[in-house]
Amino acid sequence: MHIFHPWRELGRRMPHITVKFTDELTPPLLGETDGHSEIKIRKRLLQIDRRCTILHEMIHIEHGHDGHVEGSAERAVEVETATLLLPLDFLVWGLRWTLDPEELAEELWVRRDVLDTRLESLTDIEVHAVREAVSDAHGREATRLVTIRSPEHDAPGCG
Repeated sequence: MHIFHPWRELGRRMPHITVKFTDELTPPLLGETDGHSEIKIRKRLLQIDRRCTILHEMIHIEHGHDGHVEGSAERAVEVETATLLLPLDFLVWGLRWTLDPEELAEELWVRRDVLDTRLESLTDIEVHAVREAVSDAHGREATRLVTIRSPEHDAPGCG
């Protein structure tokens, strides 16, 4: 099982980027980037928040964003962040252990919103793999306890 290390990737892929820990960012903003040379992260964040935020801002840089973005561009960054931090094998491993979303996020070393984004953006094949793992570990009825996106062929309201 591979655990993605954003700080290692930052040094490897973006050695020109300076990370600045600052009090200039007001909640709920955790980080921001100028898009080419600097990432700012709010001081006193937990390691889980720093880990998720640094990758999120790296992806903004890779997408060429040099300021605040919203809508589909921001959603694409959120989904890519969640997918990199929670590859399917890692997510399935965690779901075999617990179905409690807060506990799962903590165990997988991500914020709850990152976990939720990953579960909402699973592909049809990933949905099947997650449901199978949950069923194997916790029983068939337990698949209803995990909120995931329904595959395209599912009836509305199933999940």
